[in-house]
Amino acid sequence: MPNVALDEGDLDANYFQTIPYMELEMKEKDYKFVNMGGIHIEPMGLYSKKIDSLDDLPKNAQVIMSNSKSDWPRVLGILADNGVIKLKDGVKRQDVTFDDIVENPKNVKFKYDVDAGYLMTAYNNEEGDIVAINSNFVVDQGMNPKNDAIAIEKTDSPYVNIVAAQEKNKDNKDIKELVKVLQSKEIQDFITKEWKGAVVPVSN
Repeated sequence: MPNVALDEGDLDANYFQTIPYMELEMKEKDYKFVNMGGIHIEPMGLYSKKIDSLDDLPKNAQVIMSNSKSDWPRVLGILADNGVIKLKDGVKRQDVTFDDIVENPKNVKFKYDVDAGYLMTAYNNEEGDIVAINSNFVVDQGMNPKNDAIAIEKTDSPYVNIVAAQEKNKDNKDIKELVKVLQSKEIQDFITKEWKGAVVPVSN
C-alpha cells in the first residue's frame, strides 16, 4: 500500500489520496504525513440502471457504496445537495456520518460493506437502486461521469487528490518541485483534455 511504503521510507511521496482519507489514515495508523499540494479531483458519482433522475428514486430505495469510511460523507453530501436527505447543520461535510441524517423522507437504505472494486459489477448487475462509484473506476469502464452519472459531486469538493509526504520532509525541495510541475498549466491542461471532465484539475 502506498501509505505503508511512505511511512516506512520506501517512498519520498505518494499521489493517490484525498485529504480526508489521509487524515483518517493518520488517525487510525498514527502516520505523520503532510499535504504537499492538491492536484486534481476525481468526483464521486451516483449511477443507476433503474432510474434516470434522483426525482424518480422510489421509497425504501437502496444506495450501495464502498466500505471505505472516507467515501460515506461524499455520498451523503451528493444526496443532500440533491434534496434526497437533509444533514445536520454545523457538521463539516467530510465529517458527516449516517447519524447526521436528520431527514430521509424516502426512507433510503444504505449498504456500505462493499469493496470498491466490486461497485461497477454491482452497477452492471443492477444491484440496489443507486451505486455510488468514484470516477476512476467509471473511467476504466469507458464511461464518463459527467454524462453517465445521475448525480455527481460538486467541483468545490474537499476531496482533492494530493501529493503526500512524511511530515519531516515538508520542506523537501524535490517534493515541492514535483508538486509545482503537477500543478503547472501544461499538466493541468493535459488532465482536462485527457479525461474530458471525469478528472478535474485543481486550477479549474
